[in-house]
Amino acid sequence: MFATTTSRFAENLEKDIEKQVRKAHNTFLQRAQAGEFDPTGGVSSPYTWWNIWCLGPFLSPPPSADSDDTTGYMPLSQIPDGQVLPAKRKAYVATIIYLNPDEILSPNNLLSPATVLSNFSLPYEITYNCANLSRWALAEMIVDGDDVHNPVKKGNLIPGKKFYVDVLEFECPNEGLMEMNITVRLLGDLIQYRNAPQFAAFANWVYSFDHRQLENAFVQGDHPSNPLKFLVFDTGL
Repeated sequence: MFATTTSRFAENLEKDIEKQVRKAHNTFLQRAQAGEFDPTGGVSSPYTWWNIWCLGPFLSPPPSADSDDTTGYMPLSQIPDGQVLPAKRKAYVATIIYLNPDEILSPNNLLSPATVLSNFSLPYEITYNCANLSRWALAEMIVDGDDVHNPVKKGNLIPGKKFYVDVLEFECPNEGLMEMNITVRLLGDLIQYRNAPQFAAFANWVYSFDHRQLENAFVQGDHPSNPLKFLVFDTGL
């Protein structure tokens, strides 16, 4: 467990992803109102309280010709894809937590999972479980200058908020084929939250920034269960 210091690039990436998700969700609602599908449940799994997805990995922008600075930002559509990335190059993976805003919990349909979960202000933990499949071992990752395995990010739900975006900024110093599985706990089992619901989940679909894909993420139904995979290669060879 560790505290993270997020770069300006990661902060801007997080803000832009949240904008994209909000836009996709609004379009999803419009499509549902137009009768394209039954919006009941509102999330892409049978677990209608909440869901998580991941995006990435993405590479930091290449250094400019006269500087090593990689903190300058660019539009999402121009950020380099990180499916194949050089060792020790900064990369980014985003996790989206979505609390279902549909009012499905009371007989009169006046209470939503998003309202219940966010009003508890539950703490949550996101674990980025990463393995080097080429070595059949935990993948070494550099986060905030420290060598770590399976880094954990913490946060709290906020009353009235249904989207939460977290961006992990990391480097992989060793080459190999990596697989990342992202898990989230809503920590309702702590003493001060003992009356709160308890939940755990893993990201069951990796998305690109294709707008239609993000819209379909909100449609309830069966989606493929894919881990996030990327290849790290040693540029010094």
